[in-house]
Amino acid sequence: MRSGLAVLALLCACGFEHGSLGGNTTSDGGMDADAPIDAPFVAPFSPGFLYRKPITITPPALSGPLADFPVGILEDADAELGDNARSDGLDIIFTSADGTMRLDHELVSFNGTTGALEAWVHIPSLPNGATTIYMYYGAAAQTASTPGAVWSSAFAGVWHLETGNDSTVHGHNAATISGASTQPGTARGIAGQARSFDGGDTLSFSSPSDGSFDPGTGSLSVSLWVNVVTSGNAFDVAMHKGGLNNTDGGYAFFLGTGNWSVHMADGTSARDVVLGTDVHNQWIQLVGVIDRDSAQLLGYRDGVASSPTGLGTLGSVDEGAGLFIGGGNTTQPFTGRIDEVRVMSGVRSPDWIATEHANLAVPTFTSFGMQEMKP
Repeated sequence: MRSGLAVLALLCACGFEHGSLGGNTTSDGGMDADAPIDAPFVAPFSPGFLYRKPITITPPALSGPLADFPVGILEDADAELGDNARSDGLDIIFTSADGTMRLDHELVSFNGTTGALEAWVHIPSLPNGATTIYMYYGAAAQTASTPGAVWSSAFAGVWHLETGNDSTVHGHNAATISGASTQPGTARGIAGQARSFDGGDTLSFSSPSDGSFDPGTGSLSVSLWVNVVTSGNAFDVAMHKGGLNNTDGGYAFFLGTGNWSVHMADGTSARDVVLGTDVHNQWIQLVGVIDRDSAQLLGYRDGVASSPTGLGTLGSVDEGAGLFIGGGNTTQPFTGRIDEVRVMSGVRSPDWIATEHANLAVPTFTSFGMQEMKP
């Protein structure tokens, strides 16, 4: 007891008050006894889960927040996730920085042995600068999000190409293809699995009755990732809905030995934007945007805008034919891998396109913190 009283007397002599030990310093270097102790904020744990990891999302510089942005959460391996999540991954959820508000997500694939993961998380408003979300696991199976909750109705089609299924509420799945020689196999993609095309393969999608693949005289944004193995012609077709020549309405991406380009046509005239030169054995993101408000056809390669082309008198780009990925139904097919194909109504901004690219191409876009256990 005497030693305890001695310590208390020493603390009092040094100017400390009970409960203020370790308080903040004043501007002259002294101790402010009345200031609260600084401590990092720790978000509460979502009930029912044993584990979580913080994930920091750092987009490129943005001029403003991006609304309803789906962020890809990708891991090639995660031993802790593999050990502690359900083998089917159905206990994995994501929350906002407060640790409790659930964010809708799409689970594309999960390997319960290695912890490899591909998921897409709906961020209601992605701000400029770093933001944190949490990934929870180690629980009973959770209620899955609906596709429309992750991918807004503006997305006419989203194909991760693990399968030929559309991830949007529209359900524009690939048509059944007869004959194994025309069915592209799977291979490693920019995100999870991609489709590998040998020059004779194609994935086909019937032209939907809702017209969501056909913008008419409205605006449209189309994108895909390509990894070319070899180029056979000056205009190898990576993707098209009509648009194979000036008298064929629709749109297409032409690759091959010439300049790559995005092509839009109304059945009488056409417009093109050059997307750079032929590159092999690396992933490249290509985006085409028909912007009726600015009367321009815009093109982007790896998030960087190309010189736009004026639309002039370009009319409706509707085309009754289906949408094809891989070009195996043409005389100028594509050889290589294709992944993350998207068709969207409206105009995607430069910030949106640059962020989509960085999400899959820049390793520091998402960073995972240490596993935390339920207290």
